Amino acid sequence: LTTHRLLTIVGTGAIGKTRAAIRAAECHAQSTGMPLAFIDLSPLVSQAHVASTVARSLGAPADTTDTTRAILQRLAGRDVLLLIDNCEHMLDSLALLITDLLGVLPGLRILATSREPIRIEGEHVERLSPLAVPGPDCAGLAEAMASPAVELLVERAKAVGARAFEDSDGALLAAIARQVGGIPLAIEPVAGHLGGRP
Repeated sequence: LTTHRLLTIVGTGAIGKTRAAIRAAECHAQSTGMPLAFIDLSPLVSQAHVASTVARSLGAPADTTDTTRAILQRLAGRDVLLLIDNCEHMLDSLALLITDLLGVLPGLRILATSREPIRIEGEHVERLSPLAVPGPDCAGLAEAMASPAVELLVERAKAVGARAFEDSDGALLAAIARQVGGIPLAIEPVAGHLGGRP
């Protein structure tokens, strides 16, 4: 965010894009003092409502004949970081809006999350991959714990009261991590079930 005005975090659903983006935005805001605005596009069903949703989130008039102009007036002369979440289904309208905003507002930075890149000039893409999982031949706990997916699974399970895991649990934990594909937000509910076992 310090070197790119448009950064898009890209990854599959439930990979943790929003959580990573919020943390990155908070750290950037703390280190720079730059105000942060959060815009969630997930409820939208029409490309026509992208600009009005952004405007409302910024406190700009959303029902004017030129919503982009209203946004520009609201942000003029300010250093602001916009975190735009869940962009994948609104890329066409969003690309046009972001291009217009970045072209006129030198103090604007945008952090977006999407299942695919926005594909406009100046965009920097950071791809989030699933956590690595153990291979199918994994048997022991130590070997399983070398995998970030199993490490997270065990950490979360212990946090909700799971008993200590034994070496013989390694194969089962590895299989669970593989079954959920190493996706962090899929690991957490499974860990909750493990926390309730005797």
